[in-house]
Order: sequence, then C-alpha cells, then structure tokens
Amino acid sequence: MKNRSIFICILFCTRFVSCVYDLDIPLTNNHPKCTSHEQIETTVYYPDDFVANLSISDLNDETVTLSAWACDTGESQCDSVIEVLWPGTYSYIKNGYGTKLITLSLDTNLMGIFSGMLIIRDSYNALSSLPYRVQKLFFEPFDTYPLSENYWKKYHQGETTTIGYHYVDKKLLFSFDEDDSTKLLSTGIISFFALSGDFHITIDFRLKDEMNDGFEIGFFVSTSSDTGKWDGDRAGIFIQGKQAQIRMECSSIEMQTYSRDLNLTSGELGISRQGQRLSYYYHDGNPLVSPESPISHTYVYDSVFVHLKMSVTDRTRNHHVSWNDFYITRGFLVF
Repeated sequence: MKNRSIFICILFCTRFVSCVYDLDIPLTNNHPKCTSHEQIETTVYYPDDFVANLSISDLNDETVTLSAWACDTGESQCDSVIEVLWPGTYSYIKNGYGTKLITLSLDTNLMGIFSGMLIIRDSYNALSSLPYRVQKLFFEPFDTYPLSENYWKKYHQGETTTIGYHYVDKKLLFSFDEDDSTKLLSTGIISFFALSGDFHITIDFRLKDEMNDGFEIGFFVSTSSDTGKWDGDRAGIFIQGKQAQIRMECSSIEMQTYSRDLNLTSGELGISRQGQRLSYYYHDGNPLVSPESPISHTYVYDSVFVHLKMSVTDRTRNHHVSWNDFYITRGFLVF
C-alpha cells in the first residue's frame, strides 16, 4: 500500500512538471502599445519643445524605437505614407520590461504642422501606431513693452519718440507726431533671428482712421540684418497713403511689383515662401469677405530677416500705425 501511494505521487508530480515546462508551447511576443494616449493633438509655442509624456507597455522589451508615417497634407489620415524620423527627439524617463515612460519633443526652432502616425516598434519588429497632429508656432502678440531683445531690435537703437506702446489696445505703436523739424522720417524694427526654408508669417495692423496721405508702412523680408540705409534684397507688402488714396504694393527683386488702390486701413498681412516663390496675402478682417487671391513673385534667397517699417514724407500732421499678433506658422528660426 505504501509503495502504491509513492508511485501515485511520483506520477502526479511528473505530469505536473511536464505541464509547466512543456517545450512544445510556442513563445509569443508582447506587442508594444501606448496606454496613455489614443492620439496626440496639441499646439506648442516657441521656445517650448515639449509634446507629450507617453506610457508604453511591452513585457518582452526594455526599450522601443519611435519613427513616423508623415503626411504632407496636415491631416492624421494618410493616403500614402513614407516612414521618416520623428521631427524632434524622444528620451526615456523610465525603461525596462513592462511600462516605459518616454518624453516626446519637437525641434525647438522648427515651426509647422506635423501630422501622421507615430510608429512604436520593438526589437522583434512588432509595432503599433498612434495618430498625431502637432502645431508648432512662434507667436509675438506685441502686448508688452519694451520689446523682447531676444527677438527684435530697432532701426535706431535707443529710439523712444517714434516706437512705443498703445496701452489701451495693448499693441506695438509706430507714431510720428506733428513736428516741422523733420528730424526723423522713418522708423522700424527687424527680427534678431533669420527665417530659413519654406515659411509662412502673418501680422495684424491698424492705421490711424483719418490717415490717408504722406506715409508708407511695410511688412517685408530682407537678406540683410542691417537696419540702416541699405536693407538688402527685400520683398513684401507696402501700404502707402498718397493724394488722399490708400495704395497697396507687393514687390520683390528684379523689379517685380503688383499694386492696386483699395480701402485697406486694418486687417491681416501675410507672406509665404514655397521654394523660390513668395506669395503675399491680405485681408481686411471682415469674416463675411473671403481673402483676396495671393500674389506671387520669384525670390531666390534663403535666410531672411523680418521687418516692420514706417516712413513719412512730412511732419506737418500726425501719423501712426499699430501692430499686433505676429505669427510664424512655418519655417526654421536661425539665431
């Protein structure tokens, strides 16, 4: 009887052990998966570069790699995809088997809309995807004074009589009061940074209501950072008051010009570059009126500086223009 009990015990243990250590059971790779987000959709303002902290679960791998299926259309759904590097960096807060924590960042100086699918891949080439749409912006509201010396410098250093601040509207103000001395007939600011590659920039402006003669304002780009007489090869939008008529002119290198008379005393101005083509936009701010079709010129230079300028032809009357809400929605900033 004792021998029978020992035999039954041995048989039971043998079956149990063979069940646990059965070498015929196939190994299964645990696929990586983002558990913190179903999608990434956010806006990042320069100089911030942080996009998101991701929690990634994967039991078989200590680390994963990130890449992207990018869309040129700005949408998260792609008709056709090309796998590229994530347009920034990622770093581990925590790695190891199980849950990994990853910080996702964008290139600090690169503005634009980045969208597509974030690809999370393990060492066995198993992957999962995460839709993303991230907009990176440079935004200067011009709602504080003095100007940030990190981004802007005046044409005339130390100038305080023609460049100031509208404390009621909270806007940057260029102004020329009535003065027969004609000591200063132009003023302006220029970006400390240059823009490289394709870009899109916009700004809002407003002229003094009764001002329709003896002035010119300019929103333009130039190859030179010189704030003096010579301002390089420039291209942009210029609004002039002459003989009681407001005239808008778009001009570029090689005598390319477009002009028309119009009643444009406030609104939004925009300049966009795609390859070697510059396009100009303007809108009077009326939501019921569609913006005019863009005007385009050739412009072959890469790195350019942004200018805001005002000139007057006489000092026998008051002139002023206010500026606010400057955006760079696409482009690379070079300091």
